[in-house]
Amino acid sequence: MRPLITGPKLATDEYIYSRGKASRDAAEERIESLICEGEISPAEKPRAARYTLADGVTARWAIVLTDTALSPYV
Repeated sequence: MRPLITGPKLATDEYIYSRGKASRDAAEERIESLICEGEISPAEKPRAARYTLADGVTARWAIVLTDTALSPYV
């Protein structure tokens, strides 16, 4: 994978679950399918976050989750 030049803005209790989606719609559809498959939970507050690749032009979307075990301590 190419390195990120500007990553998604993350809170201290968030982490990137998946990245490389070409559009926000694709990322949100993938979130829905992951929830339906039981891979992730709605309690993890999944969201799509935009980032830019090292070329400075290409934008991609990542799936970001909240670490629910860490949330009460942040």
